[in-house]
Amino acid sequence: GNPPLKEKLVLSLPTQVFIEDTDAYGVVYNGNYLKYFERALLASSSNVMVSKVMKQRFKSSPSLGERVIVEAELKDNGGSGEDDNSVWNVFLQGDGEGEDAQIFNSAEVTLSSYSNVRASCIENILE
Repeated sequence: GNPPLKEKLVLSLPTQVFIEDTDAYGVVYNGNYLKYFERALLASSSNVMVSKVMKQRFKSSPSLGERVIVEAELKDNGGSGEDDNSVWNVFLQGDGEGEDAQIFNSAEVTLSSYSNVRASCIENILE
């Protein structure tokens, strides 16, 4: 099995809602939440990509210009090999403190190394 996590690994990326993230009404377009999650997770490593998004929950939407924070907590490190997947719980929330930090969106995101994804694609082509 995978070694247990010894301590919580949390990533945090403060950012702002830009015009390219919003629809005509100035609220974040649903598909763009994944961009926020991806930016936060890829800031820690350049050789991985988002390979799966599960359990996504839309609660509300931040508006154009609003300051937000993307927080990601490692749920499963996927083992000790470099090609193993890691699973993260990711939250897009307001920049308030404690109870004031409204959660807009959350998801369970799986990261895979590029070599792992390439091998999987090649296997699918050859089948």
